[in-house]
Amino acid sequence: MHNLLCSIALCALLALVAPGCQTSKVAPAHPANTDFSGDFATNSFEDACATRLVDIEGALLEYYVTMHHWPASLDELKPLSSTPLELTCPVSKQRYIYNPLGLEGSADPRKLIVYDALPSHNNSRWGIVLGHDVNSPTPALDVKLIPQASFRQYHQSAPKPPPTFEHGPRQPNGKPIEVIPPQQ
Repeated sequence: MHNLLCSIALCALLALVAPGCQTSKVAPAHPANTDFSGDFATNSFEDACATRLVDIEGALLEYYVTMHHWPASLDELKPLSSTPLELTCPVSKQRYIYNPLGLEGSADPRKLIVYDALPSHNNSRWGIVLGHDVNSPTPALDVKLIPQASFRQYHQSAPKPPPTFEHGPRQPNGKPIEVIPPQQ
């Protein structure tokens, strides 16, 4: 009987908490003829590399919201992260490459800012791309699987950092987000 009550209580708790765990992203505005089929897909949750990059993506956004600029290195994300960040690909054992200036590709207007050092995923690399939603001043990051043939088309961006969003972080409705700095 005790186990039954515990199970019912756990189900009730999950029913209350689960809706709060849902996330929503405002999709960046892209040209209609652009194919982003390699962006993070449902089955990507089975790939440990993609999962690590999702954690890094969240830490990058948290860093930006807190500091109002991008980190100089991925190591700067560790103190802000609530969970330990793994900065290496579990397949190649190589550290992820972080390029704050970003790489530009011919088929994708977003900048590639974090990516696998080697094409260790069936001749593809996982990466994080930075875009900008024209309807919002906040950055839009996405995890993407990039075939090696597409990766070869990326090149170093002009020597200017990714855009900083002058009006500070905003909610999807455009209202400012109140940033409370972490207490020391």
